[in-house]
Amino acid sequence: MKMNKILLALLLAVMTGLSLCACDSYSYVSATQEETTEPPSTKPAYETGVYTTVAKEETFDYTDKAGNVYKTTYQIPRINLVGADADMINKEITEKFYKDFVAAETEQANRSSLTCDSLDYERFINGNVLSVVIKRVYFSHAVDYTVYSFNTSTCTLLDSKGVVTAIGKSYPEVKEKIRTELEKDYMNKYNTANPPQNYKENYEKTLSDDNMEKAKIYINEKGNITAVCKEYASVGNGEFAVVITLD
Repeated sequence: MKMNKILLALLLAVMTGLSLCACDSYSYVSATQEETTEPPSTKPAYETGVYTTVAKEETFDYTDKAGNVYKTTYQIPRINLVGADADMINKEITEKFYKDFVAAETEQANRSSLTCDSLDYERFINGNVLSVVIKRVYFSHAVDYTVYSFNTSTCTLLDSKGVVTAIGKSYPEVKEKIRTELEKDYMNKYNTANPPQNYKENYEKTLSDDNMEKAKIYINEKGNITAVCKEYASVGNGEFAVVITLD
C-alpha cells in the first residue's frame, strides 16, 4: 500500500511537470508569432503617381435655337493626396461644380444658351507646394476662380499665408506688394476723366485690409507669386475677379 502511494505521488508530479512545459511552450510560440508579424503597410503620399487627375470631363457640342454654336469641354480635378484635407476638398469640388455639368446637359437637351461657357483647371507644382486653380467663365464673361494649395509633404491644405511661408517669403511684405500692383491695375481701369460713380468708395474697398486678406495666393507655372483679388466698381455686377502676378 505504501509503495502504491509513492508511485501515485510520482505519477502526479510527472503529469504536473508535463502540464507546465506545455503552457511554457504555448506561451513561447505565441510570443514568437507576435514578434514576427509584419507591420501594416504605409499609405503613399499620393495615390496614382500624380498629384491631380481629371475627376469629371464632358464635352457639349450643339447649336441653340437662336443659331449660336457651342462646343466646349468642362473638366474638374481630383486631388490625389492622401488625407482628410484632400478628402474634404474633393468633396467640396464635387458639390460646387457637378451642378454645372447637370445644367449644361439640360441646356444642351433644350438647345438653350449655356450658362457657363467654360470650366477648366490648371495645376502648378513648385517644390512641395501644389496649387490648383479652377476657372469658370460665364456667358456674361464674368470669371470665377477657385484656388486650392497643398503641402505635398504633409498632405495638408495651405491658406495664402501658408503658401507664402512655404516658399520662404514674408506674408506681410508679399501682401503689400500685391496691394501696390492691384492699385495700379485699378487706377489704369477706372481713374479716367470720367470715373465710375462712387469711384473713391470702391477704390478704398478694393485696397482695404479685409479685401487683401481674402485674396487667394498661389504659385504659378513660372514660380511667381500670384493672387486672385476682387476689384469693386459701379459697373456691371459691381465686383470682378482679377489675377495679380508679382515679378
